[in-house]
Amino acid sequence: AQVQGMKISYWDSTASNWVEISTSVKLHPATATSLSELDAAPAVTLSGTVAHLSSFAPTVPADDAPATPTGLTATPYRPTQINLTWTAVSGATSYDIYRDTTSSGSFPRIGSEPTVASGVTTTYSDTDLAVSTTYYYKISALNSSGESAATVTPVSASTAAPSVATGSLCTGLNCPVEGMVISAPAANVAAGTYTSTQSVSLTASGASNIRYTTNGDTPSCSAGSTYSSAISVASSQTVKAIACYPNSNSSSVSSFAYTISVSTGGGGGGGGSFTVVASPTPTPTPTPTPSPAVSPSPTPPTSSKPLSQMTITELQTEISRLMALVLQLQTQQSGITQPITVPNLCSGISFSRNLQLGMSGNDIKCLQSLLNQSPDTIVTVSGIGSPGRETTYFWNLTKLAVIKFQNKYASEVLIPLGLSNGTGFVGLSTRVKLNSLLGR
Repeated sequence: AQVQGMKISYWDSTASNWVEISTSVKLHPATATSLSELDAAPAVTLSGTVAHLSSFAPTVPADDAPATPTGLTATPYRPTQINLTWTAVSGATSYDIYRDTTSSGSFPRIGSEPTVASGVTTTYSDTDLAVSTTYYYKISALNSSGESAATVTPVSASTAAPSVATGSLCTGLNCPVEGMVISAPAANVAAGTYTSTQSVSLTASGASNIRYTTNGDTPSCSAGSTYSSAISVASSQTVKAIACYPNSNSSSVSSFAYTISVSTGGGGGGGGSFTVVASPTPTPTPTPTPSPAVSPSPTPPTSSKPLSQMTITELQTEISRLMALVLQLQTQQSGITQPITVPNLCSGISFSRNLQLGMSGNDIKCLQSLLNQSPDTIVTVSGIGSPGRETTYFWNLTKLAVIKFQNKYASEVLIPLGLSNGTGFVGLSTRVKLNSLLGR
């Protein structure tokens, strides 16, 4: 093979090096496969054409393949990304990176050759990986003479389990920083004393679900009722709730104590008034009225402990209580939401999962039908997605209509989460409102 690679070269006195020319190699005999089979004279004939006279000599290519790269390291960056770095190799013009999920695997190359097209680049980001998986890496260097041997001992790194990331945080040093924000459930009705039945809605940003109790027991992510719609509080009781997040994460337990009192006037002997606690199982007698009554503004209970002496959990509970009080006052000021007609497309449907752009399902068709019930949240006035032409696909017009819906019911959907504008993502607070419109 080395004989077949021989060239005729001439000496370039200006560059002070040998320059190869196109060369034809002829063996004697032509069937020879080893040096011992060649004739004594001539053994090999080299022929070529050149346009000038100079010094000539037979040459063979030098073995100038680069050395194997050193210093290869693998570092997890995101749940689906691992970053690689290594030390630059002298003479390398590119690099090939090989990956496997076992240290003894076949190590196929990543991408087309070369994986990294520059010899001065010493970093590579391996993306779109599986979460919670260990990856092993090897690397080789290349130039026009060939490829070096790959790393003998592979390096490894493991991707992390996925987290709930509702956004990104820019620290000024590294942007974005992704992560999970865990918050205890908030109630739209502040804990306190009321003179009528209260409808208590619970929200927790980014939570997979909320568990709650009304019998005094402390809920957990494996115990308690799963929250799906507003809780009717008709008698004195305490609602305790916990928010459950992916990867076995959970919030602190929120507690909302409600006292339902009825004021009754005296009669006969001079009159008078007194307060009694309502029966745990009241039997209300509905009285038709021309318009729904608005509950009186509650008087928030005063905390028995100064803020400076509260624990973090107590502070979180206090903040949730105050936010819920503000929300209720805003709801009373804006009036009572008028009922809507439940579309036939929503028969048997409840919103039990988060919805977003690109998803599909019958619950999305119901969502579009609900949005089309009101002119200020309509998906579109004509064409696909318009009233009577709803689809099962969550497309961009659906997202825009959801944003209008969230802005319309901001006091119930956005403000408890600290948001001022709709996002188009149908999360827990939006699902609660949609289910309430369905009577779920």
